[in-house]
Amino acid sequence: MKIHSRIILAVFLTVIVHVFLYTVFNVSIGLFTFPTMFIIAVIDFIWYGFSKTELGLDVLEHYHWALLALIFSKFLPLGCALRTLGIYLLISEMLQTHPFAIESTHFWQSTVIGIVLTLLLALSYIYL
Repeated sequence: MKIHSRIILAVFLTVIVHVFLYTVFNVSIGLFTFPTMFIIAVIDFIWYGFSKTELGLDVLEHYHWALLALIFSKFLPLGCALRTLGIYLLISEMLQTHPFAIESTHFWQSTVIGIVLTLLLALSYIYL
């Protein structure tokens, strides 16, 4: 897919995420968050064009990065942007043909990483 097609899809997905957050969670997205989502979408669609295997990152999924972003949003000053990144990547993961590495050769490794990150996320919000 060409870069301009990816950017068009990024705009479309940004609008979909905005509508989803507003209608389901009644979350109004501010002026800062909407451009952040667009930038994240562009990066996501460009990243999706690369081969994770070539980069040695085939075990890592979108939701791992989402969980890391949500963990770091607790501690870093750009919490709003990181939470937006986390939500966007979770939705992006759910929209894939094989979400959460289901039916992939690295399912168990990915699941273990996901469980550890989920526990860290829960602990960071419960105890810190």
